[in-house]
Amino acid sequence: MGPPPPRGRGPPGPPAALLLGLLAPACSSPDRPTAAADTPAPVTVTTPAPSGASTAAGPRTAVDPALLAVARRYTEAANRGDVDGITAAYAPEARFDRAGTLFHGRDEIVGDFIRPDVVDDDGHYREISTHAADGRTVVEYIFTTGSGITEHFTYAYLVEDGVIVDVIGRYV
Repeated sequence: MGPPPPRGRGPPGPPAALLLGLLAPACSSPDRPTAAADTPAPVTVTTPAPSGASTAAGPRTAVDPALLAVARRYTEAANRGDVDGITAAYAPEARFDRAGTLFHGRDEIVGDFIRPDVVDDDGHYREISTHAADGRTVVEYIFTTGSGITEHFTYAYLVEDGVIVDVIGRYV
């Protein structure tokens, strides 16, 4: 079991109006040309975030090396199984949003999430990319458990005074 919980089947498929809009041109013929009135307006399908959830989806910018170093200090400690190092990377009042599951405070983050799902599972983070967005340092990872299960997600870290104060974890 890696950091975020397993994903469900995802949002339902596109609305019927969208599907009909895609099929309508195929139903026209020279005897009955498709008029503008016969073509439905474009439909945008969005899936709202869970109530109270936040994301870091702003414009991407370069990462501040000092802030990235704090995120890397956490992942390096996690990859070593160093619980003391992991704990030191988080502020006492830190918050972690793991794909909608919230952990409040460093003790809960480490004791109820990181230790059982990362350290005890012999997990390993592999950094794929980094960028900054909305004042956060965003790191994309491939996470592999000791049993070989892999997951692909991002952590959007908010770092203050050299420690992590908030993380938003989302699947990619």
